[in-house]
Amino acid sequence: MSQLLQFSLLDMTPYDRQSWFYLVGDYNQAIWLAYPVALLLTLAMLVLLFRPTKRLSDHQSVRLVLALLGAGWVWTGAVFHTQYFADLNWAAPWFGWSFVAQGCLLLLAAILMKSASWVPLSSLRGRLAQFLLLLGLVIYPLSGLLEGRTFMQLEWFPLLPAPVTLVSFALLMLLTTRWRHALVVIPILWGVVSAAFATTLGLLEFYFMTGAIALWVMHLLVNVLHR
Repeated sequence: MSQLLQFSLLDMTPYDRQSWFYLVGDYNQAIWLAYPVALLLTLAMLVLLFRPTKRLSDHQSVRLVLALLGAGWVWTGAVFHTQYFADLNWAAPWFGWSFVAQGCLLLLAAILMKSASWVPLSSLRGRLAQFLLLLGLVIYPLSGLLEGRTFMQLEWFPLLPAPVTLVSFALLMLLTTRWRHALVVIPILWGVVSAAFATTLGLLEFYFMTGAIALWVMHLLVNVLHR
């Protein structure tokens, strides 16, 4: 079984880490006009999360944040996976459809949720989520410099898979509704796939993804023990 798994992973990654870095760099260069918009959407998400306006209720703020996150999943699936990553990995279109599906689920949740709120940011769960958010928005992207990437080859939220996934773990951990259990399924599955690919390429992404999944499981166990 281990030999079959190894063969499958190697068969799906007929490229080295430098090829991956070049792909990300070419992608970033091609979509550079999208980055100012992505930055504005990220800042809007952080303001809604940490400095909510009095004009919006908590429920409305949560729905807007989930909608912004869903847009990131749709973009990453429809643009990065299907139009760029497909040049390196034959399974990329399938990954793309799964990302689009996750984006649609988030948008659907933003529309249909009757009530939604965040857990207190000062709670243990809130602090874990903030740590994951910091990982996805800052630490993971900049860790690429330790791998020898150029600045153009770094991966930033919400336009590439890994940071989108890490930020999703953070925001879904903050949700108080049971929607979060359904909405985290695809991020967990992608985290496993992503960690497996990172292992074959020798990328730091492996540690970020496995760590994020471990934190998610840990927060579930803490919730169960506190009941």
